[in-house]
Amino acid sequence: MKRNRWCGWLLACSLVVAAGCSQSAPSDSDPSSSGETGEVDAAQAKETYQSNCLSCHGEKLEGGQGPSLQQVGGKYSAKEIETIIQSGKGAMPAQVSIDPEERKNLAGWLAEKK
Repeated sequence: MKRNRWCGWLLACSLVVAAGCSQSAPSDSDPSSSGETGEVDAAQAKETYQSNCLSCHGEKLEGGQGPSLQQVGGKYSAKEIETIIQSGKGAMPAQVSIDPEERKNLAGWLAEKK
């Protein structure tokens, strides 16, 4: 009986810790802490998008094989988008062929889509 109660408490504590670790801390208004990139070269970002993303996410970011990106900035910060581009997510493969500066610029441009 004591062992079952102890296991129950251990499980409950583990869930509380896991839930706390999955929560992100609120960010300040400092753009660098929120993952915002500052200046975005929209023309370069569109070119990078057309070369690397259009086939799955659509010509107008409407989605297709991949999800719509028309309001992706309302869900993810520029830094989170940059990480997804670099590492992939779900069925999306990592886009390792995109130069780091182009990736950062593309992420900033996509983060503006809200």
